[in-house]
Amino acid sequence: MKAAPLLWIGLLLAAQAAAADRPTEDVKLEAHLGAGADSADIKCQQFAAVVTIESQRGIGQLVLRRRSARWPEKLTLHLGVYPLEGFTAACGNRRLEAALRFDQKAFRGKVPVQKLADNGAHDPDSEQLPIVITPQGQSAVVIDFPVEFLDAKEHELRLHWVDAYR
Repeated sequence: MKAAPLLWIGLLLAAQAAAADRPTEDVKLEAHLGAGADSADIKCQQFAAVVTIESQRGIGQLVLRRRSARWPEKLTLHLGVYPLEGFTAACGNRRLEAALRFDQKAFRGKVPVQKLADNGAHDPDSEQLPIVITPQGQSAVVIDFPVEFLDAKEHELRLHWVDAYR
């Protein structure tokens, strides 16, 4: 019974230390869209960012540039395209590809992330990262990026999408 108060004190000290190590500056991101009538809106907080993209043509690309010392701990993309024939994201030497058909309610699972070697060749040690892609109504999807995908050394996340009507 005497060990319980010590356990609580230990957990409290660990939580305080973790909070002290957490950066306090807000995440800063900027969007650079490809040609076309697409628009992007970015809402950033200390530890999270939501990027909303409206894609008029259904095909587009965006470069998300990090202007702060770190990527957000949670990055959510609201993409005004559904169904998705193809979606590609690249950050540093990591690349993921996904799709969401009209008859799918959501995609929850592990996505193979291709790693590229310094010479551009595919690294055979690709990893699986969790990703969730969820439809929002009849014309949009929400993509929650795994934090492990965002390479701390990189300042750009490149996105490309194609709707399924092409």
